[in-house]
Amino acid sequence: MGALFSNPNILYIGVGLLLLSLALVLVGAGTVLRSRRTIARRLDVSSNAPAGPALNISSTAITLEDGLLQRFEKFVTPKDATQLAGIRLRLVRAGYRKPSAVRVYFASRAILSIVLLGLAIVVTPLIAGQLPVPGIMLAVLLPALLGFFLPTFWVERQIERRREAAELAFPDALDMILVCIEAGNVIDQ
Repeated sequence: MGALFSNPNILYIGVGLLLLSLALVLVGAGTVLRSRRTIARRLDVSSNAPAGPALNISSTAITLEDGLLQRFEKFVTPKDATQLAGIRLRLVRAGYRKPSAVRVYFASRAILSIVLLGLAIVVTPLIAGQLPVPGIMLAVLLPALLGFFLPTFWVERQIERRREAAELAFPDALDMILVCIEAGNVIDQ
């Protein structure tokens, strides 16, 4: 057993797998919380009744507007008003309308960069003997750059999905308007 932990490569792999599993657990917990909030909101809207204690998940969920990211807002959000307005517009086009969306976007860029840089620093010694120095530097910095640009790619992908969904729904909307007009209904009813 002692010989197993004396090999530094196995130790690096173990730490890397531990960090990866921690990241997956956090992503899974966020997905579960988000799906519960969505289900509760849908049930609340469909019943038109006030949410009882079984449906009131927002009181126990961590909300980002309540100060979780507000402490780091001055570090992660840009100071330039035009850049901030442009990013806010892209986030609204992607479907993220909450006031905290800008903070979450910039915090995710910073956190992903740091986490992927840390993982690269842990994993790089495993392959360091096989790479030249510029290759090692690239192996460390490339994941940090990927973490920095990944939220931007995600937002652009969401914008494209929403645009495609609107384009696909447009003929149905026109057909519904035509049916309403032919039936004698006015659009504003």
